[in-house]
Amino acid sequence: MTKILFLYTVFSFQLNPTQTMNKSGLEQAINRGQVWRGRHFSSASIKGLDTGFPTLNQALADGGWPADGVTEIGYRSPGLGEVSLLFPALAPLSHQDQWILWVAPPYPLYAPALINGGLSLYNNLIIQPQSRRDLLWSIEESLKSSSSAAVLAWPQSMRPEHVRRLQIIAAQQQKPCFLFQDKQYANSPSSLRVRLNALSQGGLCVEILKQRRGWMTAKVAIDSLHSPSLFRQPSLHVAAESDAHRERTK
Repeated sequence: MTKILFLYTVFSFQLNPTQTMNKSGLEQAINRGQVWRGRHFSSASIKGLDTGFPTLNQALADGGWPADGVTEIGYRSPGLGEVSLLFPALAPLSHQDQWILWVAPPYPLYAPALINGGLSLYNNLIIQPQSRRDLLWSIEESLKSSSSAAVLAWPQSMRPEHVRRLQIIAAQQQKPCFLFQDKQYANSPSSLRVRLNALSQGGLCVEILKQRRGWMTAKVAIDSLHSPSLFRQPSLHVAAESDAHRERTK
């Protein structure tokens, strides 16, 4: 496996006639997280985080959300229940002596929704970066921190090379990272990529677009969520500030 991946890496670079392949160039690419090496793979069975929904657990290769990688969650608009879907997995983590890190959430968190979802209110840390560069740095450092149990972030969209870097760090730190996006890339190297759609009768449809160690499966319907919305309804003033913040972090 390692040899095959190495050859693929070299071949990929040779396709670009403007780039000279040498040792320093390869090392720079590795340091930037642009090279996926064989040692990042493991044949060991890794148990995922229990989603709290048996049908979804059965559809996921790890038996739950990836516990050591990036999960990309796509949705058309906030408020579908995209975060509430994670509450059963986050609840036990929030009661450990570690932080749940929320990076650039679009609106203030709604405490009653966290309580209804079984989450502790005392181990949540919210980060609001002021630029796109700060956002990427915040996610990366949050994953590296020994004080964090899980990282949730709203980058809106993230290029595959940036996802690959986070994927490597999450695997090294054995930590889950959830990215909420309104735009996703088909060639993203994340552990899991899903798309959410609202069901006409209520609830969510989870469409598995890609997963590591597994295959695409049929869509999974989730008809019961703990809370309709995590986010507190913002005033017009707060909403305007939030929109301005989102523009700065694009």
